[in-house]
Formats: sequence, C-alpha cells, structure tokens
Amino acid sequence: EALFLARKAVGFLFLRPITAASLLVAILENDLKNLEVSICELLFDPLLINYSGSLRDWLDAQALSGRAGAGPIREAIKTFDAYLQGLREAGEIPELHPSERQRMIELRTQQRKMEVASEKAEKSSIMSLIATRSVMLYGRKAISYFEGIDGSKRRNVMELGTFSTSVETPRHDILEPFGLDLTLRTFRVERLPQ
Repeated sequence: EALFLARKAVGFLFLRPITAASLLVAILENDLKNLEVSICELLFDPLLINYSGSLRDWLDAQALSGRAGAGPIREAIKTFDAYLQGLREAGEIPELHPSERQRMIELRTQQRKMEVASEKAEKSSIMSLIATRSVMLYGRKAISYFEGIDGSKRRNVMELGTFSTSVETPRHDILEPFGLDLTLRTFRVERLPQ
C-alpha cells in the first residue's frame, strides 16, 4: 500500500517535484527497511532525471539534515550523478546542439506564442473593465494622483522593484514525451493489488 501511494504521488504530483519527493520521503521514513530500494528508484526516475535543478537542491538539503531517510536520499542522488556521468562520457553529439540561428528562431517562436496567449488572455479578462492599463518604460517609482471625495488631490508613490520567476520543464517531456506520459498515466490509473 505504501508503494502504491508513492507511485500515485509521483503520477499526480509530477509537475510539483518537491511536493512529490517530500511525500516519497515521508512514506520511506515510515517503513525504511522495506521501501528503501523502491522509493530510491522513484526519486531517481522519474523525478531526478526530469527535475535536476530545484529538486536536486532540496534533496541535497534533506540528505544533510540527518533525518531517517537521509541514506536512501543520498543513494538516489549518487545514482543520478552516475547517470549524468554516463551521459557526459558519450561526448558531444552535434545534432543535439542546435546552432545559434536555430536557437534564436525557436526563441522567437516561443516568444510569439506567449505574446499571442497574453493578448488573448488580456482581451477576455475582466481586469480591463476594472483597471486601466499603463506602460512604464523606465523608472524607480510610479506616482499616481487620486481625487478624493472632497475634491482634493492625493499623491500616491509606489516604489518599483524587480521580480522573477522560473519554470523547470521536465527533461523527458522534450526528449521522450510519450514514454513519460505513459509512465505517469500508469501511475495514475493503476489499482491497489487485491
């Protein structure tokens, strides 16, 4: 039942790798002897193989934390490092490294798709009825004036800052999308053995 739950967690929470991995580690720590190998395999494939960035950082922290499942976590990380080393030993394959021109064409294509999606979302958004749109080209502050009920004008100063976000795309979603989809669907629809 624990392994069944672990596979369900990976199947349904695959796009949230840290959440899926935290559930796997919690399941592992409930029955360390019987689940060590199985949970290590699930941490390695499909999670670490697809998300080697933020998930790897989180697993490194968990391996150093001294928790009960730290040993199996280290083993999954070691397996992943051996996997990466094996990939590097194959050498450079020119066909897998597109030219600068091809990368720029793909970047522009993706950028245009995002622009079209943003324009569609903006057209059908209720926000256009509520708020006005302003475009700021440069600045550190945004200054707005509001007219109060009594007719007096108030000045509102908003300091501007930066924000960023990042999205990690599953590696096999690009390299082997059908195999990844089959694995995740299998995890989602399998039933508990009677």
